[in-house]
Amino acid sequence: MPFLHNYTDLTAVAAPIFNRQGKVAAALSVSGPSNRLTPEVMKQIAAPIMEAATRMGKMIK
Repeated sequence: MPFLHNYTDLTAVAAPIFNRQGKVAAALSVSGPSNRLTPEVMKQIAAPIMEAATRMGKMIK
């Protein structure tokens, strides 16, 4: 999962949500101030975010 910083003091983590055809249909993201969403925190939440995105993708018809 890429870690990108585009705005000063704002950080986000995102995961794609794939439909049943394997195409990206949406994205799930979490953002917050960089002093709270540190690289260590991002590593901790990356897997749960990807798991949630996978579950959401299975709900798309």
